[in-house]
Amino acid sequence: MGSTKPRAARPSQITDEFWVWVEMTNQPPYDESWGGKWQIFVDRAHVDKAWTNVAALVLAGELGPSAKVSTARPNPNAVGGPDAHVVIVYARDWRDLTDLRRILRKLREIGLAQGWVHFKRDRETLTGAYTVRGRTGVSVWNAPPGIDEITTKWVTGKRLTVTDQNEADVVVAISSKDTPSPGLATS
Repeated sequence: MGSTKPRAARPSQITDEFWVWVEMTNQPPYDESWGGKWQIFVDRAHVDKAWTNVAALVLAGELGPSAKVSTARPNPNAVGGPDAHVVIVYARDWRDLTDLRRILRKLREIGLAQGWVHFKRDRETLTGAYTVRGRTGVSVWNAPPGIDEITTKWVTGKRLTVTDQNEADVVVAISSKDTPSPGLATS
């Protein structure tokens, strides 16, 4: 799952690879059927420092099992201009809102993810669903500026705040809309 570039590499200077990765060791296998990622957009002037912080937190077990950052190599799937980077922080299960809020809160505590943040499931990525390719609404969860509030439009088509009271019903409603994807487990 990763690049041979060291985690301390400066993504703003790398042009021969699309991504720099870091992952915790001694973890159970990552299951793309349930996994997903928070996407934090950072400008080139701040990406190296942001990546250093995220990589250290992943290795310390304070975020998800892995993370990656886009490099200076132009990527056809990239959103934003040539000086925009994305820091991706993975989570094991898109349905585990407690864990997703924990990760989001930590990202905000270190100064990242201050504006809107979006969580995309791996199943959408694996089926080629990218905003840059014309798909809208590819993120299952969205977090407005703040601490750890999570919303979705996937249930009613309108923004719905996910609370402790409705969380289980929202996850079931979203799961019921899923169709089996080639290469993904459905259980």
